[in-house]
Amino acid sequence: MGGGKTMLEMNKSRRSIRSKSQSQASLIKVKGLEGEDNGTLEKGRRKSENSQSTVQVEIDQSGLQRLLPSSLRHRFADQQLESLYRAYYCRQKNSAVLVLIILSLFFCVTSIILYCIAFTEKKIPPIAILSVCVVINIVMFILLKFRLISDKLFMYTPFIPWILFATEIYVVIGLESEPIVPSLAVGWQCFLAYLSYVMLPLPLRWCMLLSSLSCLVHTIVVIVICILNYPNVYQIGNAVGANIFLFLCANILGIISYFFNDINQRKAFLETKASLNVKIIIEEGSKEQERLLLSVLPKHVADEMVQDMGDVLVADGQFRKIYMSRHENVSILYADIVGFTAISSKCTAGELVKILNELFARFDKLAEKYHQLRIKILGDCYYCISGAPEPRSDHAVLSVHMGLAMVDAISDVRAQTKTDVNMRVGIHTGAVLGGVVGQKQWQFDVLGKDVSLANKMESGGLAGRVHISHSTTKFMHGEFELEPGDGDQREEAIRMAGMKTYLIKSVIKPYPEGTLDEIYVGGMIFDQDDDDNNEQNKEENLNKLLYEAIVEKEATQDIGKRINFITMHYHDTNMEELFDRNRQKFSSVAILGTCVVLVCCFFSYVCIAPKSLFSILTFIIGALLLTVFTVFPFAASSPKRFVGCAVSFSQWLLRKPWLRAGWTISAILVLAACNIVYMFGCDSNISNTFSLPLNSESLNCEYPVYFSYYGILVLIEVTVLVQLGFLAKILILVPLTVVYCVLYAIVLPNLFDRYDIALYGSYNTLATTVSTKYSIVGKAIAISLTLAFYIRHNEVVMRKLFIWKYEADEAKELIQKQREKNEALVYNILPAHVARDFIGTKKRDEELVSQAYDEAGVIFASCPNFNDFYTEDSVNNDGLECLRFLNEIISDYDELLNEARFKNIIKIKTIGSTYMAASGMNLGYSIPKDAPVKERWQHLADLTDFAYALKETLDRINSQSFNSFVLRIGINQGPIIGGVIGAKKPHFDIWGNTVNVSSRMESTGQAGKIQCVEDTMLILKEFGFTFEKRGFVKVKGKGELITYFLTGKDGKNGGSPLPNQPQDDIF
Repeated sequence: MGGGKTMLEMNKSRRSIRSKSQSQASLIKVKGLEGEDNGTLEKGRRKSENSQSTVQVEIDQSGLQRLLPSSLRHRFADQQLESLYRAYYCRQKNSAVLVLIILSLFFCVTSIILYCIAFTEKKIPPIAILSVCVVINIVMFILLKFRLISDKLFMYTPFIPWILFATEIYVVIGLESEPIVPSLAVGWQCFLAYLSYVMLPLPLRWCMLLSSLSCLVHTIVVIVICILNYPNVYQIGNAVGANIFLFLCANILGIISYFFNDINQRKAFLETKASLNVKIIIEEGSKEQERLLLSVLPKHVADEMVQDMGDVLVADGQFRKIYMSRHENVSILYADIVGFTAISSKCTAGELVKILNELFARFDKLAEKYHQLRIKILGDCYYCISGAPEPRSDHAVLSVHMGLAMVDAISDVRAQTKTDVNMRVGIHTGAVLGGVVGQKQWQFDVLGKDVSLANKMESGGLAGRVHISHSTTKFMHGEFELEPGDGDQREEAIRMAGMKTYLIKSVIKPYPEGTLDEIYVGGMIFDQDDDDNNEQNKEENLNKLLYEAIVEKEATQDIGKRINFITMHYHDTNMEELFDRNRQKFSSVAILGTCVVLVCCFFSYVCIAPKSLFSILTFIIGALLLTVFTVFPFAASSPKRFVGCAVSFSQWLLRKPWLRAGWTISAILVLAACNIVYMFGCDSNISNTFSLPLNSESLNCEYPVYFSYYGILVLIEVTVLVQLGFLAKILILVPLTVVYCVLYAIVLPNLFDRYDIALYGSYNTLATTVSTKYSIVGKAIAISLTLAFYIRHNEVVMRKLFIWKYEADEAKELIQKQREKNEALVYNILPAHVARDFIGTKKRDEELVSQAYDEAGVIFASCPNFNDFYTEDSVNNDGLECLRFLNEIISDYDELLNEARFKNIIKIKTIGSTYMAASGMNLGYSIPKDAPVKERWQHLADLTDFAYALKETLDRINSQSFNSFVLRIGINQGPIIGGVIGAKKPHFDIWGNTVNVSSRMESTGQAGKIQCVEDTMLILKEFGFTFEKRGFVKVKGKGELITYFLTGKDGKNGGSPLPNQPQDDIF
């Protein structure tokens, strides 16, 4: 096996020595995961964060809107975002409307039960109407619960249960049998006013309008009916005044709740939107990177590389992992431009690269049509394969069609350049080893004896013809007319292989006949560039995607599996801790609601209850305490307006969750206590010596039913306290309801019995009427249950939104990690300075990404005797083990580029065992032409040091594996053009006379030597390198050039001397 040991023996030797070497257990290190190469990723992350922070709330100043207070006109600055929020807000109100329907059912059922208990013929109409309302409510509940109506219709459905509930209240008032009093259904009306703000999916101004209208209608109905029944307008006015204060309080509480709900909903929406937005952006970027990745690497190779990214890829201290596999029955096509030298003489380097880019872009489209996998572009040579990595039975037929299409495509170049250029195409079918070699600038490559033969089929072919081997004809199925190719007369390697060759004369079955495409698309090429024109309305599409994501989340998410049904806490303690941290910590405005309730209830009390010193003192003490509870928390946010001790206490209060909760609960208890104290201040002795209209000037509490209304407002205030969670609110709501019910029915029943005697005794209806104390207990329980449903609904909504944000963040992190891996691979496909400009931009196939470099260095380093080492026998796993060793050599070369001294050198590609690199392309700054030689050409000296480092690396490998590989190196300097050909299937390369001469310096050089021309020698002499003149060497296309061999630096050889070995063909 070419003088070396078997791969198994070398593996053992290399294992023992490698454990001490620098490259033991090395990781795949890729640019793009650290330093400036990750700039694109960081830039995208910052952009997404900034996009979230710049979303502001804008004040609408248009038309008559400017006459409204600014607090009623909040909306997002972005109109599309506001529309999206409104659509989302309506969906969120779905379950809130269900709560309203449940309340309406409670009201109807409760009223029907009360009517049935004290049934008379006069109660048949309200019972009938309320029964119809029950049916409507049930139908509405089913339609909304199971989403049986469209989103468009849902925009209007919330009004139906609201109007229904309002109608039920007015039915109770209008059809109520005598007596009619101003306090009738005031509690329900207050509750309806409050629910208008928290359950209807409307802007605040519309909620205010509907609530005010309902209160106004109630007031007008009560006034009209009462005036028709009672002449004492003054007493009616007092009661109506008391009602107005209660309605005002309910509206204020509704506005406060609306603000907090709107703020929390908008904040949660923004957070969810931002998370989903970033996720979508990262996902789109990741897809673009993946598309770019898969355009260069087959999917199975790319997937395996991404999976292994960051893992230790040296198994058991042996060879690095190699991404290589064998493929049988593969057709390999080589195509070369005949007359390329003539084109070069008529075009500048830039024009030449542009022509190549346009031509190879067309070839890429043809390759896509004919199911070819483009492997590489080597100067003016294009080669591709069919039948791998996905096997196809029609691979040979497709390859011939591809070759014929390439010959046709060159005619445009011939017309454009007015030169006699043509394509020479060679095709051979056999087995290949396909995969990636090395650790940097990955490109999928195919290697093997059959690949070399395919190359010889091209060089042994004829211009304008497709030259195929005998093995290819076995898969042709008679679809082409052939004629003898006589390739053995033009190419020695073909003759030595004993192959018969043929030329394609004509096509018998035109494409797609005879191929698998015949049963699919009929061979049509779809223009994928149309996707590039879809950049318009990007924001609208993003919003649409966001809304669809929200809708999908709502439809698929079962929050019941994530939270405890009783406590409403997440099963995941970490998530619960995060949610609690995000909950609004404190709000003095929410506590301010207790002051509003206290003041409104007191003025209402003044209108209908005895004016006593006891009640006034109760109000004053309660007002002072609630003012303290409200004002103290302000001190932390406005320290200049408060004394130091108040500020310190406020800050301490905000830091302690248990203290904040206790502070808030204390405020509610003070409010409830004031209400209860009012009740105990009344005379509860039963007396029926009074009659309608009730007299508010009496020393007795003639309107005790209003105490139940005050209790309703206290229960509503509990729901306003945003700093308390679901469980805390329920633990306040339930005991308060129980206390009120016990007070009404057990502790102070005489208050309400006196009221019943006075109210119903005059009409002889006491026996057919449910006692007020029991009706208000039922009302308190119904409203408390409704509030509990609403509190739970609110908690579910906030926790659901938090889960969305949490899941979006998790998904974003996963996608981000995937994107980082993809981006790292992209940086390993394209040089970092090219990848930074290439990632994130969509380019057409014909778009050329190129840059001219006036002073660059180029090196070719080949291992000419590796061809003797390579064999495809069973001992070496059909050549795979030989390539595994080549992968070790190339990988060790690549690791040299991680050293700081070689930072200005980039790897271009590998061609078999030949390593190509360049310098002066990634300096990041320009050097003046008149700068000293040592400043301008330091990178060339570094490149020369790199050449010596390659030799030293190969020496070390030889000593570990007991082999005798040698390097033959050519180096040159001058102007080049670097760029990416085929933007959709990018291939980075460099072109120019400098590259050609460097390649000739390697191919005409001697094993173990570094050869260069005189200009390069003169520059490197300035850096202390020493040379030996070789003399004139014949160079293809250049005639005879004087060349030199490098002998060392400052009298010392830069690398260990290598033996002179005979020149072999490049593998």
